[in-house]
Amino acid sequence: MCKLRPTSSYLLSLRQSINCALLAVSVVITGCEDETVSRDAYFPLQIGPVAFEAQLAVDPAIQQRGLMGRETLDENQGMLFLSERPRQQSFWMRNTLIPLDIGFFTDDGVFREVYPMYPRDETRVVSRRNDILYALEMNRGWFKRNGIRTGDRLDLELIDRARRALATAR
Repeated sequence: MCKLRPTSSYLLSLRQSINCALLAVSVVITGCEDETVSRDAYFPLQIGPVAFEAQLAVDPAIQQRGLMGRETLDENQGMLFLSERPRQQSFWMRNTLIPLDIGFFTDDGVFREVYPMYPRDETRVVSRRNDILYALEMNRGWFKRNGIRTGDRLDLELIDRARRALATAR
């Protein structure tokens, strides 16, 4: 009886084929997750059961620019400002062209206050509380239309994920 033994060139060819297949699979898998995140990216966030998307304003330059110059903002999109520490917050609408509402949240993610903001109005909108960590700018009336009430909570885990993703973009 004759036994066939694979030749070394056959084994090398088989090994190369397997390596190519594994490489192709890894490219497909990693291609499904876009690891490059733009600083202007919108991240999925949530207040209670209400889902929305927001850009994160973490560094001072982005916080100063905010939503200036934008002519539109999609219905469920906004900008979340993250402070370094809880404090009384102050915002204005210099060069901001669209009417907004601003919601203020404490460090535990609890919604505390909301105020209207008017296009190009440089009058400061100041939180009553001095323990505000997050401020969310959304289209005028968004909080009311979505039934957001004081005591509702931001999903802090989603904010942490967004911060980590944004940190990799820098």
